[in-house]
Amino acid sequence: MNDADFPLLTDWPKCTHSVVGIVIQDELGRVGVQLRDDFEHVSHGGMWTFFGGHVDPGEEIPHAAPRELAEETGIIATLDELEPFARLVPSNGLQAYHYYYRLKRAVKVPEMSIHEGAGFAFLNDSQLKQYNFVDSASLVLEYLHRRKEFAP
Repeated sequence: MNDADFPLLTDWPKCTHSVVGIVIQDELGRVGVQLRDDFEHVSHGGMWTFFGGHVDPGEEIPHAAPRELAEETGIIATLDELEPFARLVPSNGLQAYHYYYRLKRAVKVPEMSIHEGAGFAFLNDSQLKQYNFVDSASLVLEYLHRRKEFAP
């Protein structure tokens, strides 16, 4: 996978590190999101975002996505089950390359076990508008909405 595989949602300035996010949906098309811990050392504490995290030094971006998904949710996914979905650099907050993947299969809530964050939810389109999302997650949700790949 290379950058051209990911639709670009923002400008692409020079950044020093990368993060990955994973768009997951349940069998009803609702989007799975994480509530960030509200601790002093956590950026954007108390806000909602996608599961994901930093790409480790020396780690290739595609391998970070299934690792982060497993670490944060217990969901095991292969590289073949993840498709490039979007890339961006948010204008506020963490200045890093953000690569978003989409899990091709539906997730069932019982297969999840949350290991990071204060909580999670599967939300439909109207519910998504009621939550306070991190800037990067808002951009990805808008893109998902334009593609009409969510539960009404």
